[in-house]
Amino acid sequence: MSPSPSSSLLSALSSLPSLPLAPSAFYRDLRAAPLTHDDPLLLPAALLSLSRDFTISAPPWSVTHTGATLSGHFSYLSAGRAGRGYLVLVGGCLDRLFTQSLYLLSSPPASAPVAFAPGDPVQVIIAGAGQAGLALSARLNRLGVRSTVVERGGRVGDNWRERYAGLHLHDPKNAVAMPFQPPPAGLPLLLPKDAVADYLEDYAERQGAEVLLSASVKSAAYDPAEKRWSVKVEVGGETRALSAPHFVIACGFSGFPHLPAFPGAELFAGRLLHSSAFGAAEAGEKTAVVVGANTSAHDVAQSLTESGVRVTMVQRSPTTVVSIEAHTRINMAPFTADLTDDERRDAAIAGFYSQSYRRIAEEHREHLVPALKEKDAGLCERLNAAGFRTDWGEDESGLVVKFLRRGTGYYMDVGACAMIADGRVRVVAGEVARMDGGSV
Repeated sequence: MSPSPSSSLLSALSSLPSLPLAPSAFYRDLRAAPLTHDDPLLLPAALLSLSRDFTISAPPWSVTHTGATLSGHFSYLSAGRAGRGYLVLVGGCLDRLFTQSLYLLSSPPASAPVAFAPGDPVQVIIAGAGQAGLALSARLNRLGVRSTVVERGGRVGDNWRERYAGLHLHDPKNAVAMPFQPPPAGLPLLLPKDAVADYLEDYAERQGAEVLLSASVKSAAYDPAEKRWSVKVEVGGETRALSAPHFVIACGFSGFPHLPAFPGAELFAGRLLHSSAFGAAEAGEKTAVVVGANTSAHDVAQSLTESGVRVTMVQRSPTTVVSIEAHTRINMAPFTADLTDDERRDAAIAGFYSQSYRRIAEEHREHLVPALKEKDAGLCERLNAAGFRTDWGEDESGLVVKFLRRGTGYYMDVGACAMIADGRVRVVAGEVARMDGGSV
């Protein structure tokens, strides 16, 4: 009689250092400072170190056995701390392992936002009330740490609300869910910008974020003797001084527009603006040149074309293009898979975020990109026939790795590709040489 899946998992947990490793094996250690071990030469040493003070404290649960894959959750004791983990075996080989201490602090996080008294000291100043800043504020709040969030917009969410009308998220809503409060039910899979803005505004209110609106950080200095930050903030034309032991910059990696210095730009008679300043086509506009061929360029070109403007797109380098359907089902599978077990879904998402770039590149190149190529073969062929150049990244690792490495160079199609393929958006390969009067 063969052992049960639970017994097999328990046996593997008792012999971690001697388990054979799957080709993409990794161990995500969240017992203290987050560490990911994925070097096949060093991973066995990390497993050996874990096993020296590691005791399973309860039978594994949520154990699943599908084909060659065996996975499940477990509870353990390590160095006197209680923890939980998740193990995946493929063909008897360790594929991925997670360990996390339940509480790194003296008491567990609060189950609801903490209401601070006016005299409670602010421990953290956060610049930016976007997703990162608000998520950090909410997590600190649950830990009893008071923070102040400085936001230049007049309302939370204005960084989304004030963008161009056709802007949507290109990732499924589950992939952008904020801690403690998922997006409201009934919203579409790909959230429009105003829904994102309203979600963030409601989130800030319900999670107890203390946000200083219409405020800009002008300077910040750290005093090593006092071990405090002094942050000067401009609010309504007046300068206000804030002070706290910690200062976090959460302004986003793409929050600062870059407008190239094109020769002759000062002579250009038309409207010259960065995509971040684009709202919609203006009355009387008949032609437009969009410089760039990535996500924002496609969104702007689509919006202009839908308004009756003839658009020429200048493509300077190849773009990785996938249909939104393929991106959602293949690249974003952990967020959209039909997993009824919440803990399995959480573990899949943790695996999505926990691998090193090298491992992610290997997985995408070997498994996901071939599936994307098959799914979107016709899409890329139509684009190429229209003169639009496509690629799959510098090492065939695809869109997600391009995002992680460069933050640009890709587009998830939500409509603009059809306009390029049928000629409504003209594509020119090259660089802008000069602008003069009404021509580019």
